[in-house]
Amino acid sequence: MIHRPQFDDLIKAAWAVIESDFDPTEFVKWRKQAVLWLTDLLGSDHPYTPSFQEYVQQAEALSVRAGEGLLIAVREQTATEESNLTKASDREQGLHFHESQRLAVLEDCRI
Repeated sequence: MIHRPQFDDLIKAAWAVIESDFDPTEFVKWRKQAVLWLTDLLGSDHPYTPSFQEYVQQAEALSVRAGEGLLIAVREQTATEESNLTKASDREQGLHFHESQRLAVLEDCRI
């Protein structure tokens, strides 16, 4: 399950860094939260985690916007993956339901 509020909070925090005129304290706080969260969500070896760490190193516009873009990409990718899992689960449940109906009909025929 994706954690949309965390994505949205981190993306808003990126804008807060920009609006703070790239306050170093705000930047470090946002970067640390984002790296920890990406590591928890994706793992340290997932390409997005080290990419975020590489691209987001300085409290400057390009760095913060790159980090925001990566967070948006992760949000979209995980939403797509979750949607695909939900569809697969729904199909599987539908197959089980239809199989149950088929077995019930067979049972009725035996009686």
